[in-house]
Amino acid sequence: MSTMSLYSFANSIEQLVHAIVNDLKVRENVTIKTSHNVKELKFDKEIEIYTNNGTFRAEYIISTISTIPSHELACLLPELPYLLYNPSVTLAVVNIAYG
Repeated sequence: MSTMSLYSFANSIEQLVHAIVNDLKVRENVTIKTSHNVKELKFDKEIEIYTNNGTFRAEYIISTISTIPSHELACLLPELPYLLYNPSVTLAVVNIAYG
């Protein structure tokens, strides 16, 4: 575990989500999409995001909390092979990805 970091949150992991959302909401160049199930990501000059609610383009994406296991998230983000290292865990895991 010497190469891993472990963090805990006094008011649950939700405080991380609220902090990120509150910071991003005030930025004019940010659009926040919630309740979108991402089906596919294509990386080129822009990122194409295919969801159950349509297709979107972005220069950057931030995924804060994934409700799918990390080994399934790895299929969407093959550039992040570490997602395959922990196929299941006994505690909540937050995968923060910025692309």
